[in-house]
Order: sequence, then C-alpha cells, then structure tokens
Amino acid sequence: MMALAVLGSMGWKPQDAKRKIKECRPDVGFPDVYVESVQRYLREESGRPVKSRMKVVFLDIDGVLINKASLLKMESVYVPDEKCVQRLNDLIKKTDANIVVSSCWRIGRTLAELRELLAGWGVEGIILDKTTDPVKSREKERGLEIQRWLEDRKKRRGDIESFVILDDNKYMPTLLKFLVQTKFEAGLTRHNMEKALRILLKASRNQTWFDC
Repeated sequence: MMALAVLGSMGWKPQDAKRKIKECRPDVGFPDVYVESVQRYLREESGRPVKSRMKVVFLDIDGVLINKASLLKMESVYVPDEKCVQRLNDLIKKTDANIVVSSCWRIGRTLAELRELLAGWGVEGIILDKTTDPVKSREKERGLEIQRWLEDRKKRRGDIESFVILDDNKYMPTLLKFLVQTKFEAGLTRHNMEKALRILLKASRNQTWFDC
C-alpha cells in the first residue's frame, strides 16, 4: 500500500493510482481496509502544517521540449528534442523543483496522462500539477493562468519557495521577471537552463513577486 500512499501524496486520484500500480504489478490487490487506511492518512497529512517549501517550473512543451529539429524528425507522433529534455532534467536535479504543466498539451489530458506522456519522453521531475484550462485565448491567457495557479496555491498551501516559467510565449504581464523565453528553432538551450537556475535560486532567497 506504500505505492498507493506515495502516488496519492503526489496528487493522483485513487483510481488512477490503482490502475498505474496494476500495470506494474498485475497480481496486486487493494483490500478496502487498506485503501481506507491510505485515504485516512492522506486526509490527515493534507490538514497538517506544511513543513517545507518547494521550487516550481511552469513548463510549456512546444518551443521548449519540442523544437524545429524534433518536429522535422516527426513521423507519426510528436517527439521532443533529447537535448532539451536533458537540460530540463539537469535543471530539476540541481534545484529539486517540481513541474507544473502550463502548455496547451494539458488541454484534454488528465494529470495522470501528462505524467505518463512526460515520463515516456524521459522527463525525470515530479509532475505536481497542471494549470487550469484557458477560458479564451490559449496563448494570451498563459500568464494569467499561471498567476491564478500561484494565488490558489498560496491560499491552500502557501508552500512555493520560488518559481520559473519556461515558455516561448511572452504574454506574462505580471510575471516577466520569472520568464525564461525560449525560441521554437532551438527549444530549451543551455543558456536558458542556466538563466532558469539563477531565477529559481535567487528567488528562493528573496521572492520578489509575492510571498508564495
């Protein structure tokens, strides 16, 4: 039941978590008494004061992981540039940041599906969440969607130490200082990764937008 508790603490819904565990261990069972125990534990944990704060990377996909070169190599499915994925992994390893998917790829996909997709591409970070679906423009609302996510997280948990936005979209009216703008031609470059690292580490010492 440890796996069920771990996935639950990461935000997985019980049915999604059980299905994923079954894929790895088809013979495993989920007795009601154990499932209830896990759910009780998660409820208790969610009500406790937050012990630590986290760093967050808001992740776009097109223009960050998928670039011109990887798009030209595409046959039947979209694939990322392996170098871009490795640079993202390097950033995650150096900062222990979690990922929130802000890309349009989140639309029509559950969090579990996004986790499976990115894991299949070799992304090694924890996929914490995704921003809400846009109301109008998919591009011009991106900054507002991220801001709403931050404000909601502040009200519920108040556990964000610092954050950075990886995106080829520049529509971030109040968040430009946290944006690392990539270009579709290259995707996430080494320079972009190093800039994102500086933002995460500097902001963790002195958060300059609001006290998340």
